[in-house]
Amino acid sequence: MPGKRIACAVALSAAATLGWGQELQPYVPGRLSSPTLTLEEALRLTLAHEPNLLVAGEDVKARAGRALEAAGAFDLTLLGTLSYEFTQRPLTATQQLEQQKKRNELRKEIAAAEAKAAQYDQLLQQLLQARSDLQGGRIPVGVNFLDPQTQAQWEALLALYRNASPSEQARIRQDIINWIDSRVGELTIAKNEQLATAIGDRQELRQLGPIADVEQTQRGSFDLQLSKYYRTGLTLTPFFSLSGESYRWQGKPKSDTFGGPGQEDVYNASLGFSVAIPLGRGKGVEAAAAGEQASRIDWEASRKTLGFAASQSVLSTIFAYLDLLRAQETVAVYQRSSELQDQLAVLTQALVDADELPRVEMARMEARRAEVRSQLAAARAGVAQAQAALATGMGVEITEQAGLPVASDALPPVPEEQEVKDLPAAALAELAIQKRLDLAAARSLERSGLVLWRAALVNLAAKKDVDVKLSYAGLSDAGGSMGHNLGEALFGNWAGPSASVGFNWEKPWDNSVQRGQLAQRAAAWAQKQITAADLERRIRLDVLQTALTLAELLPQWQAAQLSAAAARQAVENEMEKFRYGRSTLIDTIVTEQRAVEAELAVISTHVSLAQTLSKLRFDAGLLVEEEGEGQFRVATPLWSVPRVER
Repeated sequence: MPGKRIACAVALSAAATLGWGQELQPYVPGRLSSPTLTLEEALRLTLAHEPNLLVAGEDVKARAGRALEAAGAFDLTLLGTLSYEFTQRPLTATQQLEQQKKRNELRKEIAAAEAKAAQYDQLLQQLLQARSDLQGGRIPVGVNFLDPQTQAQWEALLALYRNASPSEQARIRQDIINWIDSRVGELTIAKNEQLATAIGDRQELRQLGPIADVEQTQRGSFDLQLSKYYRTGLTLTPFFSLSGESYRWQGKPKSDTFGGPGQEDVYNASLGFSVAIPLGRGKGVEAAAAGEQASRIDWEASRKTLGFAASQSVLSTIFAYLDLLRAQETVAVYQRSSELQDQLAVLTQALVDADELPRVEMARMEARRAEVRSQLAAARAGVAQAQAALATGMGVEITEQAGLPVASDALPPVPEEQEVKDLPAAALAELAIQKRLDLAAARSLERSGLVLWRAALVNLAAKKDVDVKLSYAGLSDAGGSMGHNLGEALFGNWAGPSASVGFNWEKPWDNSVQRGQLAQRAAAWAQKQITAADLERRIRLDVLQTALTLAELLPQWQAAQLSAAAARQAVENEMEKFRYGRSTLIDTIVTEQRAVEAELAVISTHVSLAQTLSKLRFDAGLLVEEEGEGQFRVATPLWSVPRVER
């Protein structure tokens, strides 16, 4: 495929890789547009549809999702809580007794006021009668004042009136009448006051109503906070909260005048921030951000693993395509051999008819023809197997036999002998260490394990957290509407700042959890380190072995070429000699058999040479190149001997 590049869009950048906003798409195998297939088209189909490669691409998406999930721990988070609670419960016996006591006291006050008013009214009637008696010249009797001093004063006035001369009685009588009028005014006022008291108490008793037996509490709150967890382990949380509480008795307003509890609604507001600072476990980037760092490294490793999977799929398809070419060329060899056997059978029949060969030679000839037909049928079956293997490797679906792929390319060119001799195997092995994506992925996983181990090491420390909080508070409990109270709590007088500092310390006695995690992380890192080191060792060996195999195959192919050319010439010579009776049939058959074997050896060696060359590029990490984020292409020229820039 000189001058051609094959691109593979297996995975995209992070956002596209995750497929945000896209619907799930089921996997659909690829299909061939035409059974005739070039290697370039086969590799394109492989990179687009090979299932293992697609699975590796989905693993990249999954790793990207895990990395995004781990980074989400450091997102700025808005937390809001809105709650409302309404509860009812029976009032206690003490609370009900207090209500009854208040009503009893009011009834006593009403009774006392009404009794006083009745006494005042009776005394008023007595005074009015006494006034009437005085005006009629009679001495009043039966006036009884409530106050002994007033009673004594009244009796003294009457005694003075009785003992006065007739000329003075008129003046004294008028003084007594004036005195009575003054007392009547006072008693009228006192009576009205008692009546007013009784009326007021009755009104208050009516307002109190029946005794409440159920209390009702309403609570509401609104909390809003921003939380930011930093990669240093520090957590900053600004917050705002607003809450209110209302206490009522069932069927009663809040005022105690109307039988309520007499408790005003309370509204609280708070504004501030808190800071949590780890000083031990969880401290610093190595501990707090370890999960995110490890997941990002794992994501990076999965992208490199995807590149290596693309290289493996490409190599597998190249091998399968070359195997199909081998099978097709084998069929062609046996087809030519079958045609040659037909010619030889005609010639043998002519010689038998001319009595130059015994008739038994025809049996030998037919046996050879049948053998070649059997070999041709087996070769065709081998083609079908190779076609199925190629279709499987490309990830394409074949629904009928006619749709099996047919390789249209010729066998690739053989490298120059001098290029193979000049191949710097040792330098190529060093280049492979830099280029191999599976090794790069293993090294990334090793770094990921080291990050987690360091976090576990930091977390061996005791938990020592400092919590700092600073806030301002507002309050409203002065009564009024809910809107007024909310406004008073939010925009009234604020008190602050209030501050608190706390220190939390936690130290397990044996610290088994943290020590166990450290042991696990250390073992996991060691496993990854051993895997990476062993992979590097095997890559060097694979490059050196494949380079040596390539150097050994080239002279084998050259020798097979010479052998096949000589065998073809020998067949022509034997056929000519057999035609003129200077050679036997068995010699001709054996010579032709050897020629077939020689041609098959050339094909097999040629295919092995091409497969070894492609494997050398694979071992050196030069078979596939990354082109953009998650995109790969087959490096060209594919059939050239790898070179190392010095």
